[in-house]
Amino acid sequence: MPISRDQFAKGLDNTAQRILNFLAEHPDNAYEPSEIAEAIDEGKLPGEKSLWWGMALLSLTWQNHSILDDLVKKGLVDKKIIKGVPWFCIHKD
Repeated sequence: MPISRDQFAKGLDNTAQRILNFLAEHPDNAYEPSEIAEAIDEGKLPGEKSLWWGMALLSLTWQNHSILDDLVKKGLVDKKIIKGVPWFCIHKD
């Protein structure tokens, strides 16, 4: 699947772009990694009543962690640890 020229210039894959889009659509909020995974990977998660839902969410959250850290390094996303929990929001200039 191709990526846009803007994504190419920023070095973003489709998952990173979905994360950025989600955070940009909610600029006044910060989210935990699991909340981001739940929002952007909705179609990949089994129904909430499924025994596999928690494991699937944990897996997607883990996969997105390195992407989130990369977005922080690029200055596109801000990260703060509050009471031991990482929170992420879109970077504002």
